[in-house]
Amino acid sequence: ADWAADAPTSDGRDFSLLETLDLLQLVWLMQKSSQFYQQAAANTPYPSQQLFFNSLSQWKLLLRKRLEGAARHAHSKIWSEIGFSPFPWEL
Repeated sequence: ADWAADAPTSDGRDFSLLETLDLLQLVWLMQKSSQFYQQAAANTPYPSQQLFFNSLSQWKLLLRKRLEGAARHAHSKIWSEIGFSPFPWEL
């Protein structure tokens, strides 16, 4: 139906493929930075620094989960326009 093509997304905007790839890159960056902070916490002898690095790691994981949700939404939106998804969602 023509009205479905003109209808905005639930948040009022459409996702492009480039935006989705940008989101996936941010998800990857948050994952790698979380791993870096976990390793830094494991390698420091000071408890206060361990607490600090573990806190940063947890914060990065939280951001990754939020970005991953947005990336999943964008992925679903793009493939709903095509009509099917040729591969399962995996990060």
